[in-house]
Amino acid sequence: MAEGIKDILTWKDASGTTHVIEVDVIPSHTDDRTAEVTSHPIEKGANINDHIIQQPDKLTLEIAQTQTPFVTPARADIAFSKPSGFSTKNVKLEVQPNVFKPGGLLYLTRGAGALLGSLTNALGLTTTPPSPSVNVIATDGPKDRIGDLHDALIKVKTEGLFCTVTFRGRIYPDYICTKVGWRTQKGEAGLGRFTLEMQSISVVETATADLPNPASLRLKPVAVQAKPAKKAGDPTPEVSGEKNASMLHHIIGGGR
Repeated sequence: MAEGIKDILTWKDASGTTHVIEVDVIPSHTDDRTAEVTSHPIEKGANINDHIIQQPDKLTLEIAQTQTPFVTPARADIAFSKPSGFSTKNVKLEVQPNVFKPGGLLYLTRGAGALLGSLTNALGLTTTPPSPSVNVIATDGPKDRIGDLHDALIKVKTEGLFCTVTFRGRIYPDYICTKVGWRTQKGEAGLGRFTLEMQSISVVETATADLPNPASLRLKPVAVQAKPAKKAGDPTPEVSGEKNASMLHHIIGGGR
């Protein structure tokens, strides 16, 4: 089983607040990348790639959640992270003297151990160790971690939230939850098993442009200049035409 995972799903609401879903263990996952080949014919040797349709990437996670968290730090230099609603408490363990056995160099045979015990009793010493204590995680009040996780996953699916999945060092941005499954098995009280199916969504950015005023694109009417008024003594068009014809005839005829 995989180590404890934190921040498996993250998303931001309209106000920019980041929300997180934490889980205990992810036993298995499936990362599917598929493509579909179309059936229309293509020209041989041509550089054509539209006959392949890239399908959305899909991610399937199996999640195991317990009522009492058992996540521990992976390295000793990492501080223990307690889930919300839980705190660390120091509990003393009651160890009966008859089950205490010295270890290391003092772990001898039964006869040597009895002899050592008689010597320590004669010297007024005791072989009973102090009661050991351990730190445990305890809830501060009624807490249903399995039900809370199920409600959170249902919200992500119902509202169609764009999520970022972080798992085993990989980051999957812009995924939508398409299925939430919850199953229980006999003998697994206090353990919930979930199946989470996610699908990638292609996100594009839109841009706007200012268009000119349609009125400024219309053709403007051409101004027609008025003809000057006819003055007295101006030749009529007929007379002017006859005069021009006479002059042309004179030029062609050599001045005759």
